[in-house]
Parts: sequence; C-alpha cells; structure tokens
Amino acid sequence: MHRCKMCETQISDKRTYCSNTCKFSDKDYSLKRGNKDNLNDNSLEIKCLFCEYKSRDINNYSGTLTRHLKEKHKWDFDAKYFEIIKSIKKETLKCPHCDWTTIDIENKSGMFTNHLKNKHHLEPKDIIEKYPEMKSLWQQYFKKIEYNKFLSESDKNSIKCEICGNFLKKLTNEIRIIPSRSYVLLYVLHMNSILFQMNILN
Repeated sequence: MHRCKMCETQISDKRTYCSNTCKFSDKDYSLKRGNKDNLNDNSLEIKCLFCEYKSRDINNYSGTLTRHLKEKHKWDFDAKYFEIIKSIKKETLKCPHCDWTTIDIENKSGMFTNHLKNKHHLEPKDIIEKYPEMKSLWQQYFKKIEYNKFLSESDKNSIKCEICGNFLKKLTNEIRIIPSRSYVLLYVLHMNSILFQMNILN
C-alpha cells in the first residue's frame, strides 16, 4: 500500500502526493523547486548521447531526463547516457522600453513590431526617431513610406489605376497582376458602365 507523503492518504504506487495541496505544502519539495534554476549552472546544457535532445536541467531536478529516456529510448534513467556541454547563448533583440527579448534579431517574423504596438503603442517611426540604429529592422516599412512620398511629390511620378483607384509608379503586369490587354478591356468596360449610369441619370 502506497500513501501520500504528507497526509497518509492511500494513493497509487507511481505518485508521491495525493494532491497539489499536499505537494506544495511539502517544504522540501518547495525548496527544491524554487532553487532549481539556481542549482543548475545556466552556462551548461546536458545532451543525450543517442539523439539530439538537449536540456538545461543538468541535475534532472524536473525529471525531464528520466522522461526523455523512458519515452524516446524505453530505458531507465542513467547519467551515463548523457554528456554535459557548454551552452551556446543565442543573440537576442531587446526592447528599448522593457526587458522583453526575442531571438528574431532581424524582426523577420514581425514579433518585435507587434510587441511595440501592443505593449507600448509605438509605431516603427516612433522608435527610429529615438533609436535610428534600429532602422534596418523595418526596411520594407520605410521603403513603402519613401515610395508613397515619391508618388505624392508630383503628378508626373504616378499614374492612377482606373480599376482600383490607387496611384502607382507605373502600370506593369507585376503590379496589376493581370495582363495588359485584360487591363485595357476591364478599363473600357468600367468606363462604359460609368457612361451608362450617367445616361440613365440624365
């Protein structure tokens, strides 16, 4: 018969506590759990010798090494199946306004942009005014701004698409995503529709 370590309630053989209440009331467990990060050396990792699995819990306080061997290799825990290696610290991008960081140092995923908008209500231009060295994180954003600025400087710099109404630098197949002949046909149909409506109103 197996009993809870704290309250002596009968439990299954695989368990130590009958509930989380008993688990967290165990001072030894709480102390071990609270100091886990301090007891592990953050400059080290432990690697399985038989696959690519790695963990920072080099002392197996969380039981992750035991679970890995059991689930992946069907073995009981033995430290000889692992080797301790130096941990390679990944470069991170840090928010200039708080301690938030990301490993996406080039902002390819847009996570940094989303963080600034959602957490600090800032746009890229707001950040660049104070931190110009971060401009490379938003190359496409500023290219679009420069493009729109160029179009608005003079009527000669742009041409209006008669289908969507947007002003573009030039009408090409790549921009319109339709063949030139199709664009002409659509434009003619569009103009005929406008003239037809005008005739009805008149």
